[in-house]
Amino acid sequence: MTLDHVDAKGTEFQVGQGTILLLAPTKDDGKTAMFLKQHGEGGILGASIEVDDLSSAKHFLDENGVEHHDYTGTYGQSLLVSPERTHGLWLEIYEG
Repeated sequence: MTLDHVDAKGTEFQVGQGTILLLAPTKDDGKTAMFLKQHGEGGILGASIEVDDLSSAKHFLDENGVEHHDYTGTYGQSLLVSPERTHGLWLEIYEG
């Protein structure tokens, strides 16, 4: 699959009850390539969490002072929490 929003191509596979998405950069100066240059190969760029109700998750983040942004990613409309709030990991929250 092509993931233009992170300048990468990806392969997704099921592991237990979850899914792992492996990325490879498609541009030398793209988002995924820059992450790998900063963190080395084999790093984890982010994690995605499926919730039953995205608006409830947004309310929870707001109530607890967690800064987030609306985001349209691999799983559609979601919330994105920056690595500064999650010890270096992008966190995507989406409704499943």
